[in-house]
Amino acid sequence: MSEVHSLWVNAHGYNIPMIVSRRLDPSDQSALEVFLKAHRDTSMFLRSNLSRSGISYRPEPFHADYTGGYRDLELVGVVAHC
Repeated sequence: MSEVHSLWVNAHGYNIPMIVSRRLDPSDQSALEVFLKAHRDTSMFLRSNLSRSGISYRPEPFHADYTGGYRDLELVGVVAHC
């Protein structure tokens, strides 16, 4: 992933790091697993599906397109669309 250090300036003039989203690929799987493990109480289904089918989408059960949200190159959120 290319470096992204975008800042958003809010109405009060504070610089807030922008969250940048992108589709995840197989090179992101280990980072995604670490992120989901840190949030295990709220990511049970994502962890199960990722374990069963991996990160690469195919039109089969338990597969999904994964999108990650990054703030200063750190994965801070993820969504999956089945």
